[in-house]
Amino acid sequence: MTPALHRVFMALLAAVYVGVLVWIYRSYIIGNYAEYPALSGALSFPLLGIALLALATIPLQFSVPSRFFYSLFVLILFVPMCVILAQTDTLDMFYFAMVAASLTVIRAAIAMPLFRIPGLTRVRKVVLLLVCISGAVTYGWLVFVTGGPRIESLESIYVERLALRDVIVGPVAYLVTWLGKILLPFFIGLTIFRKQPAAAIILILLQLSIFLMTSHRIYIVMVLAILGIYWLFKRRRQGPLLIAGAGFVMVACVLAYEWFETILQLSVLVQRGVFKPAFLNFAYVEVFRDKAMVLMSNSSLVSWIDYPFSQNPAFLVGEYVRNNSETRSNTGFLGSGFAHFHYFGPPVIALFVGALLRLLDSVSTKYPVWIVCVAALGPFTALTMTADFLPALLTHGTIFCLMLLWVMNDWFDDERTSTLPP
Repeated sequence: MTPALHRVFMALLAAVYVGVLVWIYRSYIIGNYAEYPALSGALSFPLLGIALLALATIPLQFSVPSRFFYSLFVLILFVPMCVILAQTDTLDMFYFAMVAASLTVIRAAIAMPLFRIPGLTRVRKVVLLLVCISGAVTYGWLVFVTGGPRIESLESIYVERLALRDVIVGPVAYLVTWLGKILLPFFIGLTIFRKQPAAAIILILLQLSIFLMTSHRIYIVMVLAILGIYWLFKRRRQGPLLIAGAGFVMVACVLAYEWFETILQLSVLVQRGVFKPAFLNFAYVEVFRDKAMVLMSNSSLVSWIDYPFSQNPAFLVGEYVRNNSETRSNTGFLGSGFAHFHYFGPPVIALFVGALLRLLDSVSTKYPVWIVCVAALGPFTALTMTADFLPALLTHGTIFCLMLLWVMNDWFDDERTSTLPP
């Protein structure tokens, strides 16, 4: 099939994907957030057309990690926003321009030349040893404070997670996040690449045990994501397959709900994974539109600026959305960027997000692309969907991920070369 025919096929997939989102939103999601009217108004179908154009910018192949993450951003954040906006009678043109500008900035940033990053061959063994020791100590501490993996915790995930909120705190909580979202996925990817099934199974079991100890579903989702990314990158045309796969997963979640009355998949993968981040970005605009700009002052890294509110931005939005001051509603750089600098915030922060994605490409030039995507999936999806920019750099491990890939880059090249036949 020629590239032109692939593009035609991709356009058809994009139309189906947008249709699936509209159907799911109107049939299953709409009552959970707000009673938007049905598709109507002169701007509805042009918005869906813009969503299709955005999907058309997804590359046919992901030759570098930034292309993969840009495609995820379009699929699970930008297009759902267009779908939701198409349900409304009115449209905030400034908001839409802000989101579109952010998308354009990221697209432009990942097209920049690669950064020149020197290797770290002399210290990589020491760094790798420290990372492995820290991971082992963190896992041991988690077993100690939680009592180890417990199957019965599956019966009351939310209760268990709330109970552990006061136990897994402080800097160690960051280490648990880095272990389950970056370090273990990275080594799972390496063992799969090097065809070491026993080691891969052991690491996957360790990943699942973290889920059983923390009741945080992201750790079990990471296992599914690793297998999905591995399968995706074994195919030639990843862009069309990513669109088709995302649509298929959403339809499968709806069918599971209809046929077997299991709402977990629909809740986690569709409602929370796709529509909730888009809705929370709207909520941040509604809450902070008439309030003072936060100016990054909610972060301890910018302590010299006075914070203008008595609550964290996530709690302010949680109170607005759920009418509960104890609800924490986090979002990515679009919503939090608006809270910091209003309409100028998201495009400016998008420039830094795009630069970080290009830095990711630069520090991982010798890896297979899919392993980098596996290692960076947790921190970079958090950066764009569930975490404020500055906390995401540390708490969710963006900086740690970049440093790990940087240190291991030359080592991986040596290992790959040494295993090749003469």
